[in-house]
Amino acid sequence: MPTQHIPLIMELIDNIVSPDQRRRKYSDRQILKILILLQIFNISYRSSGIFLMVDEEYLRMAGLNEIPPFQTLSRRARSFD
Repeated sequence: MPTQHIPLIMELIDNIVSPDQRRRKYSDRQILKILILLQIFNISYRSSGIFLMVDEEYLRMAGLNEIPPFQTLSRRARSFD
């Protein structure tokens, strides 16, 4: 998938996923954006930190200032229906 489509995907997620009712450090939208990026680039949860450090633009696209721990990504991925 060409990388020029990624901003469009991020915008679509903003339009589709409703805002969180709970107060969390990382919103569902932010986690979902990261999880989709990891799927697009075939990256494991454990390698996500390195990927996001190297390509900080994706971190900004997801609306994050810091990289979520891989345990958080794994746990929250299991909670999505």
